[in-house]
Amino acid sequence: MRNKFVFLTIIQLLAFLAFVSSCYEDKGNYEYAEIEEAEIDIPEITQSEATISYSRFETVRLDPVITNNGKESADEYDYEWSVYPQSPSYDSSLGGYPPAKVIGNDFQLNYTLEEVPGDYYVVLKATNKTTRSVSSFRFPLVIGTVNGWLVLEEDADGKGDISAIRDPEIVPGLTESRTGIIKNIFSQNNDGAKFTGAKFVYWRHVNTTYTNVFVYTSDDSYRLNAGTYLLSSANYQAFFNASLAPSVYQPQAIFYESPYSGQNEILINNGNVYSIRWNMMGQRDVFSAPVALSGVTLTVQPFIAGIPRATTPTNSTAVLYDDVDFPEGSFVVGDRFVTQQTSWNRPSVTSGAFDPTNINPTADTELKLLYLGTGRDGTTSAIFRDAKAGNKPWLYHGDFRDFAAPVAIGKYDISRLPEISAATHFVFGVRGDVLFYASGSNVYSHAFPEGATNNLLTVGSDETIAQLKLYSHSVNPDNTGRILFVATNSSSGGKVYKVKFNELTGTIVGTPVTFTGFNKIIDMTIKQ
Repeated sequence: MRNKFVFLTIIQLLAFLAFVSSCYEDKGNYEYAEIEEAEIDIPEITQSEATISYSRFETVRLDPVITNNGKESADEYDYEWSVYPQSPSYDSSLGGYPPAKVIGNDFQLNYTLEEVPGDYYVVLKATNKTTRSVSSFRFPLVIGTVNGWLVLEEDADGKGDISAIRDPEIVPGLTESRTGIIKNIFSQNNDGAKFTGAKFVYWRHVNTTYTNVFVYTSDDSYRLNAGTYLLSSANYQAFFNASLAPSVYQPQAIFYESPYSGQNEILINNGNVYSIRWNMMGQRDVFSAPVALSGVTLTVQPFIAGIPRATTPTNSTAVLYDDVDFPEGSFVVGDRFVTQQTSWNRPSVTSGAFDPTNINPTADTELKLLYLGTGRDGTTSAIFRDAKAGNKPWLYHGDFRDFAAPVAIGKYDISRLPEISAATHFVFGVRGDVLFYASGSNVYSHAFPEGATNNLLTVGSDETIAQLKLYSHSVNPDNTGRILFVATNSSSGGKVYKVKFNELTGTIVGTPVTFTGFNKIIDMTIKQ
């Protein structure tokens, strides 16, 4: 009994000593560091509600703010930026999921996006240089396809590529800081490959399967995935039904009202007309027999004046011009069902400023088509020169939107316009009756029939104007039909001028913006 008492007393004593020891402040010769995690903020992310969107091949520049105990302390940390897919794919060769890709080790991120379009996470990891404590900041990043004003260009060796001009007026929602040019999109996506003999570029958005960027040559074509710009095929012959294929492959013009579905695609190949009605069940992008009128295969000039379906009335789809089968000259109109041979006709009028099926009614005239294009609200305008009157220029204006009731609005002598006799490029306004034309180093606008003529732009004396194109975008009504793009070439390379104008008068608005650094410019188009 006595031994048990002693044992309990010892236990109690030890417990007491442990309690006293726990209350004792160690005054020993030690140094203690309180581990503080960094507080990370990236204003560009927090201001955009934690998600940002960029296009592939854009450069992402982010400036984080690193604080510790309320003080900025960026120099106290090492950094690692990484990116990985939000929904990664299992890699059997790795036996797991691919690791995140390190895209930077500097305080600031400056990275050109190489990843394919999709949804990603970006992580900034900050490691304290002394304590090695780690803080991180993760945010979603959406990488989209490259949209903008596409420029088809060609180097001195004849090798072509695509670049994209982007600013907030061209790409809705783009921030001013991201204005610029994304260069060489095709070669960046295709292991350095280039186009050969490129003539024009075309964007078609039908559905997820048939949305492509096409580059046409004198006898072939390149089909690109519109999302990635990867080359899908280079076989123009595959566009035609094998049993009905043309004897000559020569793409000249194509029209599709992107990005709408259920529309008509119209192709001119070697003067013959082919069409696809895209709302047909199971439709593929294969053209069948060329269009024929009265049993004769139609042969037309290489222009297509599209009629947007948003216009009223809108039961026509496009206007062509035939002076081969009809030496006297005739407009040809297609309705909304152009796959049928009966869906094309020569518009007949009983009265009006001219006969659309007889542009040269007498032997005294020989009007030759220079340009045919879409005009105000889907009307059609054309520029002719009379070979029997010293190449005197004329402007013809017709309304063929109602397939059954065409209207010949007017024909106008435009020989008084400055430098018009030497004009080389033309385009018409789509929101007002305005003609734009290039002659020498000047670009003019003329509000027809009797409005003012304005000198919109004078380019450098060493520059040759290569093209005029009007900006159009399905969800950008503020700028659609109010921006003119002018491409020039010189010994030092290509330039693109962006010129804003009043859609009713054609007068310039603001100061033109110049984009430089291109090779020889071949063609331009919008891609949404």
